[in-house]
Amino acid sequence: MAGIGLDSFVAHSFNNLKLRGIFPYIWFAVKTFIQLKPFPVTIWSDNKKIISEDIFAITVANTRQFGNNAFIAPDARPNDGIVNVVLIKPFPKIYGPLLVLRLFTKRINKLKFVQQIKTDKEIVLETSETRMHIDGEPINTGGRIVIKIKREALNVLKTSRNKFIKR
Repeated sequence: MAGIGLDSFVAHSFNNLKLRGIFPYIWFAVKTFIQLKPFPVTIWSDNKKIISEDIFAITVANTRQFGNNAFIAPDARPNDGIVNVVLIKPFPKIYGPLLVLRLFTKRINKLKFVQQIKTDKEIVLETSETRMHIDGEPINTGGRIVIKIKREALNVLKTSRNKFIKR
């Protein structure tokens, strides 16, 4: 899971905070959402421009959730070799509670201002936004980000709780 936009802005703000826990995190998420401004992004795949517009957030996922049952990419599977790119386009902020509800009910991809791109090809993101997160850890990056899926690169112990792992 990696992202630029709302989730990365929260990760950067939260990283500098001495307090921990769900309530400070919610406070920063709401505060960041209220102040949120769209930023430009261009996405390329297979040397073709897929999208070029201003967005609120872009999340690159090969798993379904951020954590705490917040499902940003409900269709994503960790072992299918597909990268899911979720774009949240600018929308009236009055729809914020609906976004949160859909995030926690695995239906965020049904919103008209949410677009999902699925591919097994390399993805290139170009943006002037430098704040990013990788698995919730804030990092700073510049301009051009290349994302690739490396199939079967992780060995995982199979247990009765791993529903998505093939035998």
